[in-house]
Amino acid sequence: MEKTDRLFSAVENGKKGSTVTIDYTGWAINDTKTDLHTTLEIEAGSYLTRYNIDLSKPLPNLATGIINLPETELAFIGDIKPGWDCMATFGKQSLEKDMLGMCIFYRKDQLIAQTKDKYNHVVVLKPAKNKLTYYFGAAWEQDDSKVKTMDDFNALLKKQAKYIH
Repeated sequence: MEKTDRLFSAVENGKKGSTVTIDYTGWAINDTKTDLHTTLEIEAGSYLTRYNIDLSKPLPNLATGIINLPETELAFIGDIKPGWDCMATFGKQSLEKDMLGMCIFYRKDQLIAQTKDKYNHVVVLKPAKNKLTYYFGAAWEQDDSKVKTMDDFNALLKKQAKYIH
């Protein structure tokens, strides 16, 4: 279990997007204590949130994931953009059992493992020079995307790849 000495967050909203900054000072995990500076950015028109993580000390890996629900499909999309892969789920995963897709875009060269447990689909990633960037996204059948199937969601994700940089 991790512990943090201090947590700070700030939000900035603009015409072209929004940014959330979260600083974890003295984040203790296993035998390492590090500071994490995290920014979450979303551009106008994008379904993807960019996660930038900077560590003050190296960690061997960081993991992120998507909930593992019984009425969902899981897909891996290789080379969705050069150097990037995507893990996606689609199905009844809203509180009202509406169709919802969720995804994580990650750099192929930082992938250590794809795994799952009873509750989560997980990607384990290796920070490079104490930095890690990945994207999380979601689209819902009742938003402007109107996604109804995994094929619809995959098509949307391929279009959304233009926001990865």
